[in-house]
Amino acid sequence: MDSVATEKTISAFLLKIGESLESTWGITCVATEDNVDVLLSGFAFRLKILQDRGLNLLKRQFVGNQVKQVSFADKTFFFPKSTF
Repeated sequence: MDSVATEKTISAFLLKIGESLESTWGITCVATEDNVDVLLSGFAFRLKILQDRGLNLLKRQFVGNQVKQVSFADKTFFFPKSTF
């Protein structure tokens, strides 16, 4: 499976999670292609799908001491501090 197909599958799953939380439980959600923000009892939670294939794709974007086109959150989760 290529990276575009993986991203689209994850995006569809996140959108479905947000839809399901709203319709089943009445929870306010903001679903995007990258994450689902859940608003509940004055708190906000961000749901994000991380998977091994995505980690490998992110590592391929790591060149020298620079990471190209990777969000701060992904850098925090996937790359040790010594690489920054």
